[in-house]
Amino acid sequence: MNPERWVQLERLYHAALDQEPDERPAFLAAACEGDEELRVEVESLLTQSVPTVALKEWELIAEHVGTHTVPTGGARLGLYHIVGPLGEGELSNTR
Repeated sequence: MNPERWVQLERLYHAALDQEPDERPAFLAAACEGDEELRVEVESLLTQSVPTVALKEWELIAEHVGTHTVPTGGARLGLYHIVGPLGEGELSNTR
């Protein structure tokens, strides 16, 4: 990859990170102006950066869980959108 292309890729990557995750596809489509290879490269970098972002989001969730409140459907915790509970029940210590 030539240096100019790398600068373009890096610029778009950082600009995409500033977007809300659900807004990134439209942002990249417009910013890449039909350059499919560039869009794919930026998206690839974005998926590789998820663990760093996820760590921050998990810290947010841990703080929320520490309040002992249960988020309801429609709530947002960082990048996560709460749709509803997965299930309920009690833990059993019987084997």
